Parts: sequence; structure tokens; C-alpha cells
Amino acid sequence: ALTFYPFIAIYLQPVIIPARRCLAACAAFLAMTDSLDHLMATPHAGLITADMFRQDVRLFLNKCITAGWRQHLHPKSHWAVHMPRHNDHFRSILK
Repeated sequence: ALTFYPFIAIYLQPVIIPARRCLAACAAFLAMTDSLDHLMATPHAGLITADMFRQDVRLFLNKCITAGWRQHLHPKSHWAVHMPRHNDHFRSILK
């Protein structure tokens, strides 16, 4: 999935979004791709901060709610919200 999501994002932007199809779902997916990109960039010290990732997660979850997916957000969906706090405590994920 981590290999394939950029291709979906590339397809959504010039094809699906201009066609005005599933705009809220596309926005949620693109917010997820931003947070995944930032998470995968964390080994490069100093590029991504815990606050940046915190904003990414907040935006993604809000976009999911806007897309009407609230009922699909099970309790595990909030785990990403805790990652920046865990990083602040353990100093291991985000620098």
C-alpha cells in the first residue's frame, strides 16, 4: 500500500478532482498521503516536526468526518493522534 498510494494521489489530482467526483473523499485521501509522506520523511532529521505531524493527523481525521466516514473511524483511528505526544515523551519517531 505504501508503494501504491502515490499513484492513486497522482491519478486523483488531474482526473477525478477536475471531474468534480467524490471531492470530500479525495480530500481525505490526499490528507492521508500528506501525513504518510511526512511520517516516511522522519528519518531525515529536522524536516518534519511533531507539530507538523500533529496538524497532518488532525486534518486527515477532520477530512474523514467531512467525507461522511465518522461511522468507519473505529477506536484505533485515533492512534495517530497520540504519535506526536509519544514522540515528545520518547524522542524516537519525529525529531
